[in-house]
Amino acid sequence: KVLSMAQGWGNAGQGLGLGETITLDVRARDNNSSDGNTDDEEPGLPAEAGDLEFEFWGNSKMVLLRLTPAELLAEPSAALFKRLCAEHRVPEAKKFALLNRIRLSRKYASRGGRLSGVTCRLRALLTAVNSHPSCNALNNYFTAQPELVHELVGLIRPESQQGVAEGPPLQLR
Repeated sequence: KVLSMAQGWGNAGQGLGLGETITLDVRARDNNSSDGNTDDEEPGLPAEAGDLEFEFWGNSKMVLLRLTPAELLAEPSAALFKRLCAEHRVPEAKKFALLNRIRLSRKYASRGGRLSGVTCRLRALLTAVNSHPSCNALNNYFTAQPELVHELVGLIRPESQQGVAEGPPLQLR
């Protein structure tokens, strides 16, 4: 459960690194762009990263839940969670991860929400590193996200040239 709380919206390669998510604004969704050219895009975070995408195996097939921010905000988190679990028969082992993804996706729209999400992620990582019973699980987590280690080092190095050290300081309360 702690490692599911350590998930973010994406990775640095997608423009969703720890520093970017708390210092940049979300770009408006551009539904008219069909050429895929991103050279002219304004700097900022991709709006699509606020969508909820959650996969799990159910009844011998892969189930993919996709919700836009508007759908996520249409009802309270608890009601949405209960409805999705009932409609899609989410396995017990995946329910906490789904609730966490709902909460994280809802936070994406505001800078304060993203700061809260990053803070929660860092706290979960700290908790996992200090108390997780399985070194293999931690190894797999960090192996799957090599850019995260680089970002974490950038956060604690004051001379870092990444925008993280120059942006607002992260305060873990």
